[in-house]
Amino acid sequence: MDTTMWAGLLGLGGALVGGFVTFLVGQRAVSAQKARDAEAESAQVRATLQAIRDEVDVLSEVHMAAAGTRIRESSSAAPIGLFYPVSANYFTAFEANADKIGRIENDVLRRQIIRTYVHFKALFDTIRLNNRFVERLEHAEAVHRATPESHAPIALNEAALHWQQTADYAPLLKESNNRAMESAATLALMIDQWLAEPARGVGAKPLR
Repeated sequence: MDTTMWAGLLGLGGALVGGFVTFLVGQRAVSAQKARDAEAESAQVRATLQAIRDEVDVLSEVHMAAAGTRIRESSSAAPIGLFYPVSANYFTAFEANADKIGRIENDVLRRQIIRTYVHFKALFDTIRLNNRFVERLEHAEAVHRATPESHAPIALNEAALHWQQTADYAPLLKESNNRAMESAATLALMIDQWLAEPARGVGAKPLR
């Protein structure tokens, strides 16, 4: 084999080795980038879950201190005479991270997040309706107190109707209150379990 052929073979071998090394370096770079992307995604998911956990915790705490405890302890057979102004702007973290919730690759946890916020919204809607019932009842009772004795029976009957309407709504208000608080407690526990595992994040196995 002459010198030219050897040189050619050595050159080919060098090219192959060089190409293989370049391929390996490229693959490692791609793998490293994928690892960084997955880590960033996992960190974002964890931050989203922590924000939702904090919001639900504060919502539960404030609600129970303001009215939730009274609703829970009230009778189911009488009006819950509570006027409790509620706003529509309580779900800041949930609304700001709604697009990130879909990245949580855990069906059970993702559904529990949505379920909890639906239950909170239903609770606040229930409270608003109870507020209207209470306003009407208080107005009817005030009218009855100011009505001359000759017309008192009519006013008393009107007040009684509003009393019964508000009393009939009490079990629904109590049920909605309990459901929201139970959902919040369940969600907090699930998120705590998720965050306690360093490997939790994108692509993690579902909670059991």
